[in-house]
Amino acid sequence: MSSVDERGPRDRDTIERDLRVLAGVRDAYRERGATMPSFDQMDALLDELIAARGGGRHRREDDTSGARPSLWR
Repeated sequence: MSSVDERGPRDRDTIERDLRVLAGVRDAYRERGATMPSFDQMDALLDELIAARGGGRHRREDDTSGARPSLWR
């Protein structure tokens, strides 16, 4: 799930599809009572979606949560 590859930035539909897949994964974890995966991947996809729309980031610049970018990017 890279925001930019050799063809350029991904389109909105692709990013939204990736978000739906991750939401499904989180639902499966919750149904099985497993430890939930981090929101980092979803955060990175939301940032990518906002950038595709020409906006800024969905998190504040002074975010001190310690979250790191997704390993899937």
